Amino acid sequence: MERRKGVVLDHEFPLHIEPTKEIGQRISDAMVTTLVELHRVNYKTTRLVEMVKPDGFMERQVHGWIQRYERAKTDEIPEVETLMKWLVQHIPNQSEAAIIHYDYKLNNALFAEEDIAKMVGLFDWEMTTVGDPLADVAVAMSYWIQADDPPLLKNAFGKPSVTIYPGFYSRDEFIQAYARKSGRDVSNMHFYLTFAYFKLAVICQQIYYRFRRGQTADERFRKFGQFVESLIQYAWQTAATR
Repeated sequence: MERRKGVVLDHEFPLHIEPTKEIGQRISDAMVTTLVELHRVNYKTTRLVEMVKPDGFMERQVHGWIQRYERAKTDEIPEVETLMKWLVQHIPNQSEAAIIHYDYKLNNALFAEEDIAKMVGLFDWEMTTVGDPLADVAVAMSYWIQADDPPLLKNAFGKPSVTIYPGFYSRDEFIQAYARKSGRDVSNMHFYLTFAYFKLAVICQQIYYRFRRGQTADERFRKFGQFVESLIQYAWQTAATR
């Protein structure tokens, strides 16, 4: 770990930066390239082989996050039972494992002040493990908002990300760029995306559960029940349309 200086991009660009299509494309490419480079690190040459169990990663993830949802459940959402059954029935065979960040998103990256499209740092590694690299891509895409997303998805956590600006990749463009750079088969990405939206819904549900029980009084969490329902519906649409 080391100190790095730079700019974090979230809902808007710094005032001195005029966003252009070229900047959007370069930032998108930097995000894809860095993820590919992380997944290329050979963990088998490190002591990680003594610490991790990559076999059965998605099996554990799917069942584990379903259990988390059931423990934190507050409201009846019509699609959720069907969605959870679909996830269990469609867990893909894992062909390989890689070091994954598992919280890879734009506002966890640091960009150079002198070149806003040059990534110089990456934060929040506490979710990092060895697992399915496509799960890492999908989690990144569950946070990656595009201009034509439904309003509740686009504005779920306040203002939308700068990724809605012209030039930024769509989720499909990001995934296809990852496929080209990594050489990985992404034909089953709809499963990983479905799971990623479900996982995000469960995180919101856990927060909402604590709010409903009076364990937190932050009024920002009052609407999280709506976010959960929207994410569950979006996850099911992702599964059903494929």
